[in-house]
Amino acid sequence: MIYPKDINWYPIPFLRLVLPLVFGIFLSIHFDIFKVVLFSIIPLFITTIITAQKLKLFKWRWIFGICLNLFIFCFGYLLAYISLETRWSNHYSNQGFISDSQEVFISGIVNNQPVSKNNIKAEVLVQSIGLSNDSLKPCFGKLLLYFENPNGDLKLKYGNQFFAKLKIKKTIPSLNEYDFDFSKYLFFQNIHFQSFVKQEQWVLLGENKGSYFWHLLFDWRDYLVEILRKHIPNTNELTVAEALIIGYRDEIPQEIIQAYVATGAMHVLSVSGLHVGIVALVLEKIFRTNNKKRKRWMAFLTVLCIWLFALLSGASSSVLRAAVMFSIIIFGRNFNYNINMYNILAASAFVLLIFRPFFLFDIGFQLSYLGLIGIIFFQPKLEKLWLPSNKIIWNGWQFTTAGVAAQLATMPVSIYHFHQFPTYFWLSGLIVIPAATCILIGGIGLFVVNAIPYIGWFVGLLLNWLLWITNYSLFFIQKLPGSLLNNIWFTLEQTILFYGALISVILGITLSRYRFLQFSIILLILGVIPFSFRANREVNQQKIVVHLLRHGNEIDFISGKKTYSLQIDTAYEKSGMFSINNSRSFFGVTQLISLQNIDNEEINFKPPFVLFANKLIFLGNNYIRKSINCEIAILYDKFNFDEQNVKINCKKMILHPTLQKRVREKCKQYFKDKCEVIDVEKEGSAIIDLK
Repeated sequence: MIYPKDINWYPIPFLRLVLPLVFGIFLSIHFDIFKVVLFSIIPLFITTIITAQKLKLFKWRWIFGICLNLFIFCFGYLLAYISLETRWSNHYSNQGFISDSQEVFISGIVNNQPVSKNNIKAEVLVQSIGLSNDSLKPCFGKLLLYFENPNGDLKLKYGNQFFAKLKIKKTIPSLNEYDFDFSKYLFFQNIHFQSFVKQEQWVLLGENKGSYFWHLLFDWRDYLVEILRKHIPNTNELTVAEALIIGYRDEIPQEIIQAYVATGAMHVLSVSGLHVGIVALVLEKIFRTNNKKRKRWMAFLTVLCIWLFALLSGASSSVLRAAVMFSIIIFGRNFNYNINMYNILAASAFVLLIFRPFFLFDIGFQLSYLGLIGIIFFQPKLEKLWLPSNKIIWNGWQFTTAGVAAQLATMPVSIYHFHQFPTYFWLSGLIVIPAATCILIGGIGLFVVNAIPYIGWFVGLLLNWLLWITNYSLFFIQKLPGSLLNNIWFTLEQTILFYGALISVILGITLSRYRFLQFSIILLILGVIPFSFRANREVNQQKIVVHLLRHGNEIDFISGKKTYSLQIDTAYEKSGMFSINNSRSFFGVTQLISLQNIDNEEINFKPPFVLFANKLIFLGNNYIRKSINCEIAILYDKFNFDEQNVKINCKKMILHPTLQKRVREKCKQYFKDKCEVIDVEKEGSAIIDLK
């Protein structure tokens, strides 16, 4: 068994501080113990101060440690609790005006730099709200607002102030099984409500009403984007350059995203710790000096430039992590402090979580820290497995071991969230890491020499060719057999088991206790066992899935690894197809067959009936005048219910959102005592297990 005394905590004090902070933030979201924590924090603070003065006495040290950890836990809990803006009385949702059917008047300021599309999505800071323009109450809070833009000529910018009349609705959690929950993502951005505003429902009151600093950054970013567009004509190369150099990702084509995802290079398309590290190394070489006084000023200037780059590129959690870490490292070196990478990693997390507690639930934040932990711990050990004498091969080996080390640490949580694994990540890493370094340095160089005739053109040409080679290489890797393993679904329990195994390996290597390695093997076996049960279940499954979509209607009849799909309407949004594919992925579907007058041993489709798994299913999408006897009735589209003429005898009835609301309500009222009624619009996608 491992005890705290077995670990040398002296070089890593922030690791002990960040753990109770993380625990407190996590509990604040899942448990309401606000009053207990509130009344505990002051006595704990006083006790911590008193015991801190008696640290020389050994018997007081454990009391001080317990009190300090409990105090930080309470501090983290309260910090996250008050960070939820809807708990504040002056939040716009607490003014008593919001309901689904009631229109309200608001004034607000656009808080991001929206992209002009048919509907412009903008994050808005609400300033006032009321039932009329004469009774507005001051308030605050974020609102997700979609501005109608049918002609595509509306240009919204950060700092635009507007006045609007609209209906504000709460963001609704995804009702589709196994779908990405966008409302949960918005929750941790402190966005809890949304609305759609038509052209005639709002007026522009003014411009440049936001922070002058952010105005300057957004204008600067737009200027840099124009420079890139001037020199890089091709869309694929241009969008990669915009994303990689300045973090502008709003216009990346889907084929580029798919190629980078399939090759494990997606992290390059968002400015991350890698990019900040490259900028930091370049700046350190530029500002290097032997003069002690100037050295500290150069360090300050380097850190300032790093933070300007971090803010300019969007200030994502991974970028801020890298900015904090490099700031600590640079100042630490210049003031002759001992640097422990684990302590710096914990310190950066501690600082970021104090300022933004909800970063803890950000996937980018999690992957960023896990990846760096993997690189710090595993890469030095992997490097020693092979020591090539050739410098080029050695550099390639370093890139490979860094990629493998990062994947070891991030793989469980990455698969848990995204359900796929890029098998050639090590190969793409050999290309994209050197390429990203050259592209980033080349992009910065282009910004500097842009105005110089011929030189700017030549640098732009080189950058364009480098981007083309990078994209071409990744497209080639994407086409290799088995480049992306799909349909990998980890449960939360499996993810915890895999990380338990990883931690056991780390402890076993660090403490030279090989029992931990044995324990890690046991945990791995326990984590893998569910896959065999799942594989057996998938082969024998027979299900009906009625998907919840905004537009269109698709019903899946799943038999083993095959899905017979009934597609009523092809007018899908991208989000709708993503939801359907996610569902099919979860059920292990590998073969998709269109259900159009098909008749085989598994399924027989003769409208309006389907015989599947020895169950008769009625598909009602029109007016009928006869009695229907079936196992399951699925009603959609133009089905018109007349209780005088229609008799449906079934065990389950599924009401699709394409039904008129009046018809749905009438069916629910009439059949509530006769069979099980599932309203897909309110209950989410219907999944019927026929075995």
